Amino acid sequence: MTLRAMWRAMVALSVCALALAGAAAAESEQARGIDPNQGESLVEVELASKAAAMSLQLEAESYGVEFNDHYLRKNSDGSVTVTVFGTEDELAALDAAGYQLGVTIEGPDTWRARIAALQADVRREDRADAAALDEPVTVQSHEDEIVVLRVDYFENYAGRFLSVEAKDRLGGAMPTGSTYTGPTLALSWNRGAGTPIDSTPRTMGVNIDPDTTPDTYIEHRELVRIGDAGSSTPGRPTMIRIGSSTGATKEATVDTWLGGGLPPMASGFLKDFTTRYMDPTEVYARFAELAAEFPNIAELIPLPYRTNGYQRKAQATMAGLTPPGNSPAGATAQSQAVVLTSRAWGHEGGNDITAEFRNPGVANSPLGVAVTGNDIVVSLGTDAAGALASTASQVISAINGTTAASALVVALTYRGNAGAGVVQVRAKVGLSDFLSTATNAHVPRGPFQYSVMRIGKVRDGSKVGVFLYCQQHAREWATPLTCLETAEQLLRNYALDPRTRELVDNLDIFILPSSNPDGSHYSIHNFASQRRNMTNHCVVGGQETDDPFAPLYWSPRINPSNGLPYTNTDPASRTLWGVDLNRNNTFATLFDGYIGASTSCTSDVFAGPSEASEPEIKNELWIADTFSNIKFSNNVHSFGGYFMWAPGAYLPDRGEGDAVHANIGVEKYFFAAGDRILNRIKEQRNTVILPERTGPIADVLYSAAGNSADEHWYNRDVIAYSFETGADRYVDTSLSVASPAGATGIRAANRTGFREGDRIKVDAGTANEEIRTVASVVNPNPPTPDPNVLLTEPLALAHPAGAVLSGGTLQSGVGFQPVYATEGKQEALEFAAGNYGLLESALEYAFDTTPPEVNMPGPTYSRTPITTTFVFVNEPSVIRYTMDGSKPTGSSPLWDSTGPREPGQVFHVTQRTIFRWIATDIKGNASKGQKVFVIAPKQ
Repeated sequence: MTLRAMWRAMVALSVCALALAGAAAAESEQARGIDPNQGESLVEVELASKAAAMSLQLEAESYGVEFNDHYLRKNSDGSVTVTVFGTEDELAALDAAGYQLGVTIEGPDTWRARIAALQADVRREDRADAAALDEPVTVQSHEDEIVVLRVDYFENYAGRFLSVEAKDRLGGAMPTGSTYTGPTLALSWNRGAGTPIDSTPRTMGVNIDPDTTPDTYIEHRELVRIGDAGSSTPGRPTMIRIGSSTGATKEATVDTWLGGGLPPMASGFLKDFTTRYMDPTEVYARFAELAAEFPNIAELIPLPYRTNGYQRKAQATMAGLTPPGNSPAGATAQSQAVVLTSRAWGHEGGNDITAEFRNPGVANSPLGVAVTGNDIVVSLGTDAAGALASTASQVISAINGTTAASALVVALTYRGNAGAGVVQVRAKVGLSDFLSTATNAHVPRGPFQYSVMRIGKVRDGSKVGVFLYCQQHAREWATPLTCLETAEQLLRNYALDPRTRELVDNLDIFILPSSNPDGSHYSIHNFASQRRNMTNHCVVGGQETDDPFAPLYWSPRINPSNGLPYTNTDPASRTLWGVDLNRNNTFATLFDGYIGASTSCTSDVFAGPSEASEPEIKNELWIADTFSNIKFSNNVHSFGGYFMWAPGAYLPDRGEGDAVHANIGVEKYFFAAGDRILNRIKEQRNTVILPERTGPIADVLYSAAGNSADEHWYNRDVIAYSFETGADRYVDTSLSVASPAGATGIRAANRTGFREGDRIKVDAGTANEEIRTVASVVNPNPPTPDPNVLLTEPLALAHPAGAVLSGGTLQSGVGFQPVYATEGKQEALEFAAGNYGLLESALEYAFDTTPPEVNMPGPTYSRTPITTTFVFVNEPSVIRYTMDGSKPTGSSPLWDSTGPREPGQVFHVTQRTIFRWIATDIKGNASKGQKVFVIAPKQ
């Protein structure tokens, strides 16, 4: 019986010349495939709570912005930071509605800058290539009101920090509104071994999950800056105390998080093999070169399913002066619009079709359609006064009823409109798939054939397999570089580094650098924000296998959640189509009732029409099913800096259903293996993945119905991890208002990283630097220029607006496409190192023959009841036990945690008891144990 099976038993318009010129320019730009939505910015929005974030997610469409559900940062004051995509006008509408906009992570110029840099890099590479060529016992949850979940100390590039997570047994949440009900918890700590716990108490933040019905209280958490990087004062905390407003207290020791200690990489270890962002065509070409260069230890295995392709049907919306790829503005224009869609893919002839709507210039002229070659000309009907009289529905009937025209295109009204408006003249335009740009001539159109690389000296299935796959989400540009960097390091260090040789000789490694090649091509070359693949499931005819001459071609499909037809069938919707591949798997899916995915074909978390409907996911499942020796997997995403595993989904009431949390022995293994992986990540540039961002997806992020980690863990017993590269960077803020000498409060541009008791530097790095302690942070944020951070003592000096404020725990997201040289490259190197750590863990697993050791602490003889539990000695394990001296079996009770992220159960022994147990580690090695506790009779 597998370990998982053992415990399992438990997502104006103007007509002036300027307007005409602008429209022409827009048409020209769109014809080259440059999407108008490239003007969007990715901007942080500060909100009071996660409930407010969910409210914004629901209201985002009314402001025109797109809510990025892939990122949510919980701030120390209980507020949250989310990110949205929007144009300048859309963001202005959001600001006018009272939302607090923060840092712009990626702006309108970002994509152009990235593409310009990419083109410059390509040119440099070309030049370089040219140059190179030249009961008695009761089993209890912990009885205390306060349960300490984790207490961790860590050091990184920005400072020294304390991270604490705890839960109050009396805590809860109101049904809605993300409102905590229960005792307040406050945290204090000491300043080194033997020192008292006497820091200024600070109220701990609360984590409420508003995705569930009703809302769910998860935990309290707090992140504290202890001191600057490299400093030793104040000392490292060794003990903390959490106090409740009920008077209850709980103390706990402080563990070291990512303290290093791993063997260093060998001198001369080769790394840093990427020079820029790359699209999938380039990445897979590089993999082909590697396979050819290292045929003794690498091969490419073609995957059986081709993608739907980097291709679109050619389209044009005929609506007066509206550019053919845009939405007509206003109800009148929309009622007049005619949407034309080619039957052929754009690159197969659809882009050669033209259309023109003419005014015949005479009265009482009938509506007519003429076709010459690929040119469609509609002569609009007129009335007795010579005015145009043909409605959109009439023009559509005429086009679809003309054999020569209907052989080329199908005509529809705009998004289900009745089409009662009178159609306007439209000068000749070419239908377009809106894909061609100056950067993508090398990208093949049509279904994409790709392969998985298999690395290993022995590739016969006898070695432990590891499956690494990247870029399920197209806009995450650094992730395929992570997989590429991993492959290059393994292959190029094989002959140089004994540790790498040991990995390649004893593991069977599968690397898929871009799981979503179509969407990724589209993100790099057309629409940077693309997350999903490119398959259009809003209509019949969006798939390569659909018959373009079927009677229902380009008719809307039905949304199963409401029984209504989808409406986004026109070219202005082209950035909205596609399936979220990390919602398209077969376990704990939307179709099973789990949350975190959508039935809407235009949602960024669209689960697809059915489980595993997409060829990209079919290929991933084929790899896992074909090579049954795969025991580990890692799905690499960005951004935010998370390290996660199953379960990744839950039901609307936060019930688990079949996606049950792992037994404590398995969970502790995930953390133990993670320590090696995360320490390898830290080695690159001292980045620490936070403890609160490490754990099951459902605990540390959100529910993602149909995700890949659940797919491989629950269906195949694969130890399945998921990275989010691009950890938030610790940043300073500044004074937004000048502060005079004697001020007892300051106005911080961003106050969310400060808490009472924080030591902050005002005018940091200058001769006027002052260090002050935060007395309190004003909440809610008062209007400017009122102070929003109060100090325990007044400032001695005056400080100008713009003066740097450092200290606290303020962080900023890095975005999906950060500057390559300073961030993207570093992410690839960090998480390739993390992949290396995962391979080291897999190697340790492969050779593990040591049985687990277990102990039960406490006195074995006592006149009073004994409290004990199980303790892992050399490694985590799954423990089945009896308390009557009988031999434990596979159906004996399982020792487990008292809840997610909580400690293990304890036993309250009141009479002589014989514990017997079987402990089984993740590999299947087992040991037996016994311990007798005797309670002496009362005298």
